Amino acid sequence: MSPAPAPGAILWDNLHISKTQHIVRGLIASILMFFWSVPVLFIVGLANIHSLAQVHYFSWLNDIIAAAPGLIGFVEGFLPSFILFIFNDLTIEIIRKCVELCGWHDKEKKERTVLQAHWAYQVFNLLLVSVIGGTSHSHTTHTHNAHQPG
Repeated sequence: MSPAPAPGAILWDNLHISKTQHIVRGLIASILMFFWSVPVLFIVGLANIHSLAQVHYFSWLNDIIAAAPGLIGFVEGFLPSFILFIFNDLTIEIIRKCVELCGWHDKEKKERTVLQAHWAYQVFNLLLVSVIGGTSHSHTTHTHNAHQPG
């Protein structure tokens, strides 16, 4: 047993939400956050433009690499980190909105869930997706080039 929350800490608009509906809403919010990894994978691809240019479909990038090596250094070095920083900043607000849709009954549980979900996002998307996505992107590029005639 735990003590009842203070009346000011209760989210009165959410009291009608059942436990089952809360679980379903939580699953939907988790799935939405999982799909947030797609843009992260795209950003990781920006960090490997030289590898990407070796793929036949992206061979037009070779012209850009030859014409503006300074721009490529900016795109590969600074831009992915900056965009991931912006995504990370946006993510906390998106998580907060998703958690609000889950229907917690008190503010403390809602805020704790926001922090836990943001931590899980940091570990999953920024660490695992970035590292594994970058490695698999590089591996796919090398495998694709090994099967090209020429």
